[in-house]
Amino acid sequence: AAWRDYHAGDFGRAIVTAVRLGPIGAVVGARAQVAYATHLENDDREALALLCAASQACEALSAIDPGDANAWFMHALALGRYAERISVVKALARGLGGKIRNSLTTTLALEPEHAAAFTTFGVYHFEVIDKVGTVVGRVTHGASREAGVQCFEKALELDPDSPITHLEYARVLGLGRQGDKVQSIERHMQLAANSQPVDALGRLDVERARQALNFA
Repeated sequence: AAWRDYHAGDFGRAIVTAVRLGPIGAVVGARAQVAYATHLENDDREALALLCAASQACEALSAIDPGDANAWFMHALALGRYAERISVVKALARGLGGKIRNSLTTTLALEPEHAAAFTTFGVYHFEVIDKVGTVVGRVTHGASREAGVQCFEKALELDPDSPITHLEYARVLGLGRQGDKVQSIERHMQLAANSQPVDALGRLDVERARQALNFA
């Protein structure tokens, strides 16, 4: 029921159902919490509380069942969204970067073809380099723009029609001094806007891409 509500876009109901289930509901609950915090919650404090709860629930689940790839993935995704809310620089200073990287590395060790994990890892590489620079990013956080590109290419190889992957790739290509990437940014934004979403969250991502193109 929680998964059905999540895919239908009733994120609030999915969260309530998932929380009642305890640890077994952590992954679907986290997905719903991240979706709600990203797309529907305008209050920063409430959004951060949702993201924090999602990451904590998935961290607890991964301790119970360390072989659950999606528990590690959702832990990383929730922390990543949390980091974007408080600023990536603050998040790195708090040591969240290492936790995100570890959870994504574990996810891919357990499930080497986890397309969404590659997308999230790609965002990690680009965001870190944009905020702390090439040298510090590589030495301190294990990040590089080249690795970010490789992650996105792998994600699109595994799931070429994913609107969120195209949308995020377009966004991170626009970070910093990337003026030479204008054509690539527009191409990925167009691909996101013309994707056929498989659920309500996908539809929200498609609409974000279409709005971005309309305002460009």
